[in-house]
Amino acid sequence: MIFGDKFNNISETDIYEETSDYKNVAYLYTEQTETEAESYTAYGETESEGLLRREYVEKGSSVEDLLEGLKEKSKTTGAEFVILNSEQYQYNKDYFLGDTVLLTDTDSGLALAKPIEKVTHFYEKTYEMEITYGDAIPTIFTKK
Repeated sequence: MIFGDKFNNISETDIYEETSDYKNVAYLYTEQTETEAESYTAYGETESEGLLRREYVEKGSSVEDLLEGLKEKSKTTGAEFVILNSEQYQYNKDYFLGDTVLLTDTDSGLALAKPIEKVTHFYEKTYEMEITYGDAIPTIFTKK
């Protein structure tokens, strides 16, 4: 099931960038030994300066673990979509609670596959439906 502005079945798109845990420079700290002095080695976007530089220090891990941690702390892009109740796709006929749907926005080039986590039906002047999307459902292969 695909929802997007190209198909005229969404009314609003709110795209945002999550940066609360964003880091772009990581320092690998190695302790002093009998033969070597303590050291800090920088990895990532080391040319970043000032407010654009977001750092953290990791002690005693491998370079591969450090780079994986830096990748997990990257900026994430998310979006909120309002799906129009249309005859093209109807809830409980074409898609259901728990289904994964593809949400697209052609202006930004964003495409997100999200499971439908909750559906709220309400009547004000007309029938309206609010869909809440979750994150991808973890599998036994999903790394924490």
